[in-house]
Amino acid sequence: MKFLVNLAGGILLLQPRIFDPDRIGTLRPQLLKVWPNIHGNDSDDSLWKHEWEKHGTCSALDPKFGSEELYFNQEIQWMRV
Repeated sequence: MKFLVNLAGGILLLQPRIFDPDRIGTLRPQLLKVWPNIHGNDSDDSLWKHEWEKHGTCSALDPKFGSEELYFNQEIQWMRV
């Protein structure tokens, strides 16, 4: 369980969000181009899994990033800038 202190000083308890590679759907080819996993012994999904489970939990509090597809689509947009 993660804890997040909000700006009002309260503590939020966040449930872990398990990465589901099926939820990135059509973004996979773009992610492989702009955010590839450079660790040869790991699967293509292992970096994205780490990023979603580490950072996606908190970012999903904002509805703009509330799913793997929304989160990674925004990442792709930022990588293009």
